[in-house]
Amino acid sequence: MKIRAWVTLTLRDTKSGKVLSRRRFRSHSYVIAFLDILYEQFIGVAQSITDTGGTSRSVSAHANSFSSKAPASTSVWGLVVGTGTTAVALTDTKLVTQIAHGTGAGQLSHGLVEYLVPSTSGTTRKFILTRSFVNVSGSTITIQECGSYSCATATPYYFCTVRDLVSGGQAVLNGQTLALQYTISVTV
Repeated sequence: MKIRAWVTLTLRDTKSGKVLSRRRFRSHSYVIAFLDILYEQFIGVAQSITDTGGTSRSVSAHANSFSSKAPASTSVWGLVVGTGTTAVALTDTKLVTQIAHGTGAGQLSHGLVEYLVPSTSGTTRKFILTRSFVNVSGSTITIQECGSYSCATATPYYFCTVRDLVSGGQAVLNGQTLALQYTISVTV
């Protein structure tokens, strides 16, 4: 069995909707919270997991630990992007330099995270999650990293489960929209 993830970056002109570029690459970077949350769910016992703020949190075995379906206008969870270029490490608990939601300098307007219903083709089952980021900051922002922050417990706590580098970066000019898509699949 193989569990894989693919990243797709689609750049569009925000006004016309015209696709300007599309890149796809394999995600190699599940980080420590991914396995810790999965373990907590399998054994049914609360675990201490480090959140995106660097604090160890006790996560209940019955928590909604992998939720990434964030609403628009939030950058504390869901699919996230950043400008950091530091190599990915298993112990990463957040993006190095995450881009905040907004319309000011260095910010991107975060859309909501959407999921496509799981589908099966042959021996592969997959689902897709996607989020759009609109640049109305007045200048170019270059995306160097991307990932997913999950929300766990009612408190809530946020955990980085995936962090990937974007080789060569992806420039997003003012007036452009970047759609980040993760496709997660299992093949037997």
